[in-house]
Amino acid sequence: MDMFGVERALEEIDTTLHKIFALLEEQAPGESQRERIALQFCVHTERTPAEALRAADLFLQECDRQRVRQAE
Repeated sequence: MDMFGVERALEEIDTTLHKIFALLEEQAPGESQRERIALQFCVHTERTPAEALRAADLFLQECDRQRVRQAE
C-alpha cells in the first residue's frame, strides 16, 4: 500500500470513529458534562476510562478557575 492509500485508510478510520462517538453521545444524552468530556478523552486518546475521568475533572477545574479569573 502506498502513502496515499495509507492516508486514505487513516481518514476512513477517523471518520468511522467520529461516527461512533456521535452515536455514543446520542445513546447517552442524560450523562453529565464530566462523563461526556471523559468519553471524548477515551475516544481521542489512549486513556483508560479512569484516567479519562481524572482528566475530565482537571479540565473542568481549570475551566472553573478561568471563569473566576474572567469574572474578577
